[in-house]
Amino acid sequence: MINHAAARGRTCIHILTFVISIRISVVIASRCAR
Repeated sequence: MINHAAARGRTCIHILTFVISIRISVVIASRCAR
């Protein structure tokens, strides 16, 4: 169970960082477009 929970936490962190990086890239793109 501990290993499963750790894997779950890692996947959640990876998804969060992926979404945050996409949002940052979109904000930068919108600023550069202007």
